[in-house]
Amino acid sequence: MTDAALVCANHPGRETSLRCNRCGKPICGQCAVRTPVGYRCTECVAGQQKIFDTARWIDYPLAGIVTALGVGLALLLLGFIGFWGLFLAPVVGGGLAEIVRWVVRRRRSRRLPWVALAGGVLGML
Repeated sequence: MTDAALVCANHPGRETSLRCNRCGKPICGQCAVRTPVGYRCTECVAGQQKIFDTARWIDYPLAGIVTALGVGLALLLLGFIGFWGLFLAPVVGGGLAEIVRWVVRRRRSRRLPWVALAGGVLGML
């Protein structure tokens, strides 16, 4: 009895012995994404990542505005504090990050930190 050779679902010309450990679809080495629990197809990985992207459209302007105001205020205070601002800056930065997380209600997105960074740059200006 001979077993039929598996071919990649995305590349029909490539034989493979790998399967996605979530959906069982045959995948080649190029299509396989290594995860801590084994190899998965790109569709399963993309579907899993969408679960973690929970931000709403309003979160982006809120994060930018809060960060711009926070950084601007921190820079004004830094002028009065002087040298000691070097020691307080990490604490203030961490506090500002927590304020942004509270404002966006702990929703997440890959783009949210970049929007906060842009708001911080605007706050420095």
